[in-house]
Amino acid sequence: MKLSDNGKTLLEVTAGDIKEDGSFDIPAGVTSIGMWAFDGCSGLQSITIPQGVNSIGEAAFRGCSGLQSITIPQGITSIGAAAFYGCSGLQSIIIPVGVTSIGMATFEGCIRLQSITIPAGLTSIDGWAFQGCSGLQSVTIPEGVTSIENYAFRSCSGLQSIAIPQGVTSIGVETFLGCGGLQSLTIPQGVTSIEIRAFSGCSGLQSITIPAEVTFIGSDAFDGCSNLDSIVIASQSEAVRNSIASLLPDDLKSKVILKELADEVFKFRDAELSRLLQVPETNPLFRFFNMKSPHSSRVKGANGVEGECSKLPDELLQTINRFSGDNRYYQKAQRRIRGLPLPANADAVRDYKNKVTAIVNESMSKAKEFSQRIDEAADKGALQRAEASRTRVALSR
Repeated sequence: MKLSDNGKTLLEVTAGDIKEDGSFDIPAGVTSIGMWAFDGCSGLQSITIPQGVNSIGEAAFRGCSGLQSITIPQGITSIGAAAFYGCSGLQSIIIPVGVTSIGMATFEGCIRLQSITIPAGLTSIDGWAFQGCSGLQSVTIPEGVTSIENYAFRSCSGLQSIAIPQGVTSIGVETFLGCGGLQSLTIPQGVTSIEIRAFSGCSGLQSITIPAEVTFIGSDAFDGCSNLDSIVIASQSEAVRNSIASLLPDDLKSKVILKELADEVFKFRDAELSRLLQVPETNPLFRFFNMKSPHSSRVKGANGVEGECSKLPDELLQTINRFSGDNRYYQKAQRRIRGLPLPANADAVRDYKNKVTAIVNESMSKAKEFSQRIDEAADKGALQRAEASRTRVALSR
């Protein structure tokens, strides 16, 4: 272990300084942890930073891959860039009140980091701050943060939700690139630009709300967002809607909708798809439990006696439908509906609803027609079997 001449700065800790249990005691009187102090101490598992320490230097714990827990006290006001870079075993951390910035690459590569508490008073999250934190699932950024820099959450593949506060004015370059677990996001009022590849590769993103103030959307901002279903504009103005749509590539223009229309349209769409699930014939189990079907399920009972399973009630099939992820009629109708251009204004809503209803009705009809063909085939098969049986009896006489 090496300290500064006045004993106030911890300059260097080596593997030999780490206790057998993986801990390390910071000496009394230390007020700062210097740059690279614990660099590469992979055997360090836990550490409690004592009261009186006010700063953690750049790359202080860089590469401490065995570090699982760290307690940072109140009084810390500065955490340097890359301070916990590559701490792949770190699972959670609480940043104390008083820290105003999360520096560049501070937690980059902390792949097991699942939760982080960001304090009020923070004003900026620098570039690469959480890049590659694939275990991070949810982040709440407090009011007061005005800057989220480039690449800040890039490749956080497990991130499912994030709250961005008002006051942020720009979504930086590749800020959320590769966040495949992110499903929905509301960009707050005041944001004016969404930079290049900001959400590229967010394959799970289904809906995003963009404020009316946005005047710039960079190239490939939503590239690879294969499930993006709607881009909701937080405005009542068709002119604003058209202005923002003009910033998007052609394949996304049809997914833009005003917020005042979105609630009505999506509620109607969900209700129509739900109506489809009320038709028993759309359930893939229907033909196996319809007694006329040649595919009816058979069960083996006592003494090996086989028999056909009783027909399931329609109500049960409807209930199963609501929890079924493999209903092909529902999935196909949903894909077709999502492929419809969203209405650009109130006048277009009626036409959109008519198209949705037509798709659902067509799917219901096809399910019933298929079931009817199965029944007809079963009836025909039964007649053929009966005729064959009579023929065998006649020949045996």
